[in-house]
Amino acid sequence: MKIENIAIVLVEPLYEINIGYVARIMKNFCLVNLILVNPRCEIGDTAYRYAMHGREILDKAQCVESLDEVFENFDLVVSTSGKSPLSSGYHRRSLTPEDLVKMLSKIRGEIAILFGREDIGLTNEIIKKSDLLVYIPANIEYSTLNLSHAVAIIAYIIFRELKYRSRTVNIASKRERELLLDYFSLIFEKSQVPSHKTEKAKLVLRRILSRANTSKEEIYSLITVFRRVYSYIEKNLKT
Repeated sequence: MKIENIAIVLVEPLYEINIGYVARIMKNFCLVNLILVNPRCEIGDTAYRYAMHGREILDKAQCVESLDEVFENFDLVVSTSGKSPLSSGYHRRSLTPEDLVKMLSKIRGEIAILFGREDIGLTNEIIKKSDLLVYIPANIEYSTLNLSHAVAIIAYIIFRELKYRSRTVNIASKRERELLLDYFSLIFEKSQVPSHKTEKAKLVLRRILSRANTSKEEIYSLITVFRRVYSYIEKNLKT
């Protein structure tokens, strides 16, 4: 599943400000497809002002008159709800955002995620017609989220799982990590730290570097710093 195949669908949004915020959030998390179903407000200056760098999302947003067009054109339609699955009466299992993204990562096709109107959300009819239902766990006494906040939570999890974690990191080699550790040892030696303490500290640092999957860029940044510290100490010891 590619993040570009996921559309955010706002059903009858009431306020320009929320549409603008949603566009901004989508830009933050690399989502590009925004669909507005029968919007109850204009997409004007207010929306563009709050969209900030997400204005291009608004420029390309599709406005459709009926949600039927979404059900016809997408392979999978996901509804969202602010109601607890224990009290909603939907008679179906709801997914957490994390569960949803794990499922989406295995699916090929076009995905639409529906967000309801600010005052009433999605109707039971729409939820029943959808393929999946997502619920964001929150305080049971007040679980309803602002529209843009709900989009932000789900958009972040989608980005984290489908985009961010898929990036390849250029991990430092063992030789590069050992080079850093050599400078670390030299600094301790010049600082007259007892050898047994140096070896213990070196072991701790080696374990930290291994667990952290340190990148080449990070290692060489540290090597540069350690080399300068070592040179400074050596220079001052000679004077």
